[in-house]
Amino acid sequence: MANSFTTLGFTKPEVGADTNLWGGHLNSDWDLADTLIQRLVGTTTTHLLTFNVNAVSTTTTRTVTWSDADVNFPTTTNAVTLVDTSATQTLVNKTLTNAQVNTQTAGSSTTVAASTEYVGWFKIGTANAAAATTVDFVSISSTVNHLLCMWELKPGTNGVNIGLRTYGADGVVDSGSVDYYYTLVNSDTAGGSSVSASSGTTNGALTGTGISTGTNSAGGRFEAFNIQALTATKFTLQSSYLDSAGVVAVAASGTAVRVEADRITGIRLFPTSGNFTGKVTLFGSV
Repeated sequence: MANSFTTLGFTKPEVGADTNLWGGHLNSDWDLADTLIQRLVGTTTTHLLTFNVNAVSTTTTRTVTWSDADVNFPTTTNAVTLVDTSATQTLVNKTLTNAQVNTQTAGSSTTVAASTEYVGWFKIGTANAAAATTVDFVSISSTVNHLLCMWELKPGTNGVNIGLRTYGADGVVDSGSVDYYYTLVNSDTAGGSSVSASSGTTNGALTGTGISTGTNSAGGRFEAFNIQALTATKFTLQSSYLDSAGVVAVAASGTAVRVEADRITGIRLFPTSGNFTGKVTLFGSV
């Protein structure tokens, strides 16, 4: 009978064979036993552990330690603490990949700070506006080149429109008297058609003929291209809504240009009067 092995890898020498080799087999077995026992009871320097954490819910702090030699964990620290997530937590020695910031704020304005590490298309953030006068996405990373925004908003004042502004490289909102121009073609279910346009104004327009404050919110999307370039930034725009009388459905599409030749670091949506309520989500790509 040849040597055999246990599940954990211990050598079981063949009885009556392996002359002068049993000592080596036993030494190897005891070395393996010592390693396995250390993993169970620990020493003063090494506590080796492999684990998965899912849906941890506890008000008690749990601390798990591991060997620095374990490449599955950070080598800059030898402890991880699992804590109650109902409070704000600080991450130390951690790398965030595909990070997202989802901020939901009620009040006069809603601001979402953009995340900084992305792979492909990603969500920069979502803002839930409640009677807000602005929705802002700020501190967009310099690695982001294109933006896609989806929004649904209901104004608190009848007949107003939704405007669009940008933040420049200085972090200040662009709102000069000739910072934007836009063209919107408005088609409605009554067979009407009109053009809303400006060759120099304080904002781009996402809607063109005034929105009803009824139960049907206004909704739409816009895209911005090459926002890091030191050239005028181009937007494509689409929206749909009921007119101020709440009777005729309007579909608007067109373009806007932010004239200033500077990179964009943020986006602002706002009602031309009063406030609005709804949701806005901003995506980006590299």
